[in-house]
Amino acid sequence: PFSPYAASKISMEALCHSFWNCYDQNISIVRFFTVYGPAGRPDMSLFRFIKWIMEDKEVQVFGAGEQTRGFTYVSDIVDGIIASVDISGFNVFNLGSENSISINEAIKHIGQRLGKCPRIKHLGAYIMDIPASSADITKAKRVLEWEPKVGINEGLNAMIEWFFQNEQLVREIEID
Repeated sequence: PFSPYAASKISMEALCHSFWNCYDQNISIVRFFTVYGPAGRPDMSLFRFIKWIMEDKEVQVFGAGEQTRGFTYVSDIVDGIIASVDISGFNVFNLGSENSISINEAIKHIGQRLGKCPRIKHLGAYIMDIPASSADITKAKRVLEWEPKVGINEGLNAMIEWFFQNEQLVREIEID
């Protein structure tokens, strides 16, 4: 595993597999890939980028911003979880977007949507950052008949709209 975070995930999957093997319980593990959406976690990149750009603050980006992510809208994740509940046996499903975009592209879209030109401050590369992350959802498509429905532009627009509707709340949230 690349990091303690990754090791903890692999360990829990092994524990679930052992439980299934010993007790024959149906277990579906769902792996989320870069989830975003309205009322999202303030420590996640898209939340931070939107807030910083709205407030005319510098957007802090680790490295050159060319890292890519398969951002996955929260309602698509919920649909995948629901689809996985009644599946028999032991299964692991990747729930994420097969279409990745760079951090720079995400910032550019947010800036365009807000009518602002983001000021980007490039920080040193984050030691545990990975250059690319996207999901192989072949099994989720086949077994769950699941694939994401919300594209990045539609999802970011909904997230930004939530920011406008909750401007006071967002202003009170402190992020580094």
